[in-house]
Amino acid sequence: MKRLKEKKNLYIIISYIILLGIIPITLIFSNSIADKMGKYMNDTMENSAELCAEMIERQYENDMHMLDSLAEQLSNSFDDNPELAIERMTSFAERYEMKRVAFSFPDGVTLTTDNSEFNMKGGENFERALKGEHILSNVIVDRADGKLINVYVIPVYHKNTEEILGVLAAVYNSEKFEDILAASAFHGEGYTYIVDSKGNVVIDSNHSNAIKELDNLYEYMNEYDSNTASLLKTKLESGEEGLFRIQRNRQDNLYTYFKKISINDWYVFSMVPGTILEQTKIAVMNRVLMYCMAIFVCSLFVIYSIRYVLKEKNKQLEMALYVDPLTGDRSYKKFSIDCMERLKKEPEKKAALVFLDIDNFNLIATLYGYEESVDTIRRIYGLIKNCVGEKGITGRNSSDQFCIMYFYDEQKEFETMLNDFVKAIHDNVKFETMLRPSMGIYIVEDHDEDIYNMLHKARTAHETIKHTEDSIIAYYDTGFRDRKYQNMHMKGEMENALCNHEFVPYLQPKYSAEIGKICGAEALVRWITPEGKIVPPGQFIPLAENTGFVRELDKVIFMQVCDLQKNILEQGIIPVPISVNVSRQLLYDKYFADFYCNYMKQLEIPTNLVELEITESAFFEDIDLFRSTLEKLRSFGFRILMDDFGTGYSSLMMLHSVPIDIIKLDKSFIDDYEDEKGSSIIQCVLNLARMLKLPVVAEGVETKEQYLYLKNSGCEVIQGFYFSKPIPTEEFLKIIAG
Repeated sequence: MKRLKEKKNLYIIISYIILLGIIPITLIFSNSIADKMGKYMNDTMENSAELCAEMIERQYENDMHMLDSLAEQLSNSFDDNPELAIERMTSFAERYEMKRVAFSFPDGVTLTTDNSEFNMKGGENFERALKGEHILSNVIVDRADGKLINVYVIPVYHKNTEEILGVLAAVYNSEKFEDILAASAFHGEGYTYIVDSKGNVVIDSNHSNAIKELDNLYEYMNEYDSNTASLLKTKLESGEEGLFRIQRNRQDNLYTYFKKISINDWYVFSMVPGTILEQTKIAVMNRVLMYCMAIFVCSLFVIYSIRYVLKEKNKQLEMALYVDPLTGDRSYKKFSIDCMERLKKEPEKKAALVFLDIDNFNLIATLYGYEESVDTIRRIYGLIKNCVGEKGITGRNSSDQFCIMYFYDEQKEFETMLNDFVKAIHDNVKFETMLRPSMGIYIVEDHDEDIYNMLHKARTAHETIKHTEDSIIAYYDTGFRDRKYQNMHMKGEMENALCNHEFVPYLQPKYSAEIGKICGAEALVRWITPEGKIVPPGQFIPLAENTGFVRELDKVIFMQVCDLQKNILEQGIIPVPISVNVSRQLLYDKYFADFYCNYMKQLEIPTNLVELEITESAFFEDIDLFRSTLEKLRSFGFRILMDDFGTGYSSLMMLHSVPIDIIKLDKSFIDDYEDEKGSSIIQCVLNLARMLKLPVVAEGVETKEQYLYLKNSGCEVIQGFYFSKPIPTEEFLKIIAG
């Protein structure tokens, strides 16, 4: 009995020891869980704020970039052609879903795309823009309809000067930014505001948990605790960031993480009600207590479970921020972080940042569907990772754009990697004939340089080859700004030349292969200065294509050719068709077809006297719009020539998909006519044309042997130096007049 009693007492003592042990363990666990919950709350809200800040900043940068481009187009337009300026503004507003675009002269007189009438003079943003600033307004009330809006306001300069012509304003409904803030944390319970340093709510939240009719955060907080409001105000004015608790009463707390963004004096406020956090915390604590009162092992299991849950939550958050949903690899944000870490880790290594774009990619989705386009993106990204290997970091920027940070010892090593990738695309991608990788490259000079600055330089280099066909790689260098200035100067000279009628057509005759008689001509643009100097097309055509000026050139040459044909008819001379080139940029101008048709109607000349030449590269933008435009032109009477047939990747696809009347055989095939392969290609094209009942024009014919070969092969029309180089219109008139 004594032994049993002693044993019982021992069990009691052990029980007390276990119980006494559980209490401090429980307290320790409780504190640990509280810390974990606090860190989880802080990290989650911080990441939510950072994500919103990044999205707002990226939207702001994109919008400002687009407006700067429009402002450049509008330089001096209101002096030279105000109707064209309004047309460009209207087209811009429709394209980017703006409520309106407005241009205001320094005296406040304002022209708008929706015919709203108001005077901007005296407005703070207007006056700041006149001083050269770029501004995004807080939420304001639209004077036109009383709705809430945000307004971008930027200066417009006279071309090639620092003189401000006026102010350009773009108006968005505030819902544009509210949609960006719609992403929430804490299972949809959190919400986000944009607030300035004065406490004014810049962009409201439409979340159901959000504070109703919140205009100023400081005023709202003063209702509960003026000291807390003053503390928050001090933090914002000093540029601080971090977690903050707003205590509305004893039982009601509001937690917020505020982060400064690079727009005005704006802050992102990511908020979550304290009750949500408290409920989560209490539920976890009760569970811990329950298991701790059972046995010590259970308490350990509970802790493990909680740690696991928290870990999974962090994983999910990390997946959302750092993993690209399409490729399953790094997001753009994770790419940026990893690059900066590795640049600091390997300061002795040379590094290059590559901005990679897959040109014509939108054609895959259009022709073959979304699933095929996604599969192609994943395949391309796999090829990038395989070529880069462990020597670099890869990530997808957006859609069909990728980023590569490559580390190397010798330049040849880097160039070999680029060549291997281009070859891999050609060998392993199903639609390699359609796709064209183009790369802008920045050689890193300072490993401490901001990654976004590096990417900007790489993208800037890429812009130089964006609309070219002969180059796929461009390196950024310090002389780029000088070249950009030179291009701007050249663009200004081209605009002056256009006003001074210095751009004129030179005509290269086309001859019937059978009888050797002139049967047509092609109009080629020439720039003749007042001194009589001819500026080579190679000096201004590429710039005209990159800047969009080529659209004006196309129209001017078209009108001059029409006027020439009118003059020929009035002189009683028998005319021949003259073809004019149409750039792909002009083809996607929705007003282009109407302009050409109306001008022909105005002159009252037969439409078969003017033909339109297009190139295959125009096919890759918007196929439906491209096809409908050509059908409209053909229905009016224009004949469509397909220039440079066979040199691109989609010549046969164009023949199948769009209305073509005449094929132009490219000079490169003519040069190789004596080669067995070259001769076979020519014969195939001619046979195909005969089956489709399409005439063929051979361009670039320079020798008698070439002419006789083409004539005997059944080619109908010959164009080239063998018969004539491009000549002024006066000489052309003498030829056709006999």
